[in-house]
Amino acid sequence: MNFTFGASVGSQDPRFTYTAVSTFKDDIILSTRYLTLLNSLNDPRLPIFFTKPAANYVTIDNGFRAPFLLPLRTGRATINT
Repeated sequence: MNFTFGASVGSQDPRFTYTAVSTFKDDIILSTRYLTLLNSLNDPRLPIFFTKPAANYVTIDNGFRAPFLLPLRTGRATINT
């Protein structure tokens, strides 16, 4: 299947809109369990999928709930765009 997307708002590829236009991409944080899985498989896609803002990936465990503080946006592993 091929889909043609336009350049104007409302006709863009939704994946492009989510990762390049919206601010929601900053809310995606690498899961600790997903990182453990990718590391155990020696998966070469890890640095392609996620940013590594420091010496280690900064993650959060699945099911995280407030009132705990999230890592700062600039210091956590997020989706690579």
